[in-house]
Amino acid sequence: MIQARRSILLLLLLSVLLTGCDYVGVYSYFIENKLSNETVTVKTHRVGYRYPTEIPDSVFVILPKETKLINNIPTSPLGKHDHPYDIMADLNELGHIEIFINDVKLEKNLWERKYWEYTTEARKGTYLLVIDEQIIK
Repeated sequence: MIQARRSILLLLLLSVLLTGCDYVGVYSYFIENKLSNETVTVKTHRVGYRYPTEIPDSVFVILPKETKLINNIPTSPLGKHDHPYDIMADLNELGHIEIFINDVKLEKNLWERKYWEYTTEARKGTYLLVIDEQIIK
């Protein structure tokens, strides 16, 4: 009887240890309009599997001096205090993106890593694309 209790307690302890240590983080993608008078319109289209936290295909209107979240994508399992690494150079999970300034399409490949700022904190990676006078030249 005592041996059976010990076995059950050991089994419960192991199951808690094995299932209680994984956390899932998130990659958040923002676009900031730093233009003074122009409106930025962002059209996104994703193909294939959709994560539960992902924002579906959408059109975002970003007014001057405004920042908008355009998507959330989960990370792989992380530790409680782990920082997700920068995946943008290796993986493009956002699909196709078109950006318009006052209805004129911006003809740049804005998926290039050089356009996005990346910051990280525990279980969260944040990408920010800043639309300003320099990027539209």
